[in-house]
Amino acid sequence: MELRLGVSISESLRLFYRFPAIGCWLGVHHATDIFLETYPTSELPALVGWNKRPHLVLAEFPHSGVICAVELNRDRPQILWGSDGAPNPFDYEPCYFSDWLNSLARLLI
Repeated sequence: MELRLGVSISESLRLFYRFPAIGCWLGVHHATDIFLETYPTSELPALVGWNKRPHLVLAEFPHSGVICAVELNRDRPQILWGSDGAPNPFDYEPCYFSDWLNSLARLLI
C-alpha cells in the first residue's frame, strides 16, 4: 500500500492491522463500521485529506457519518475524527494513535 499510494505507515498502524481482534472489538462495542463495508472495494484503502495531509480512514460511525482516521507520513501519528470531504478534522484534543491503541488494549484485558 505504501508504494502504491506514496505514503509511509507508522509501526503502530502496522501493529493495528496485524491484530484483527482489535477491529472486531471496535465493531461490536462501539457500533462502528471498522471494516468499511459501506465503501466500494475500489475506494479502499479509504483516504481523506485533512489539514492538507493524507489520513487513512479506520472506521465510520454509520449513525452520524463521522469517520475516524489516522495520519500517514508520521512516525507518531495522531488519530482524528471528522467528516469525509471536510478540509479539516473536528477540533478535539490531540490523541496519538499509539496511545489510543494502548487504551484499547487495556479495555480488552
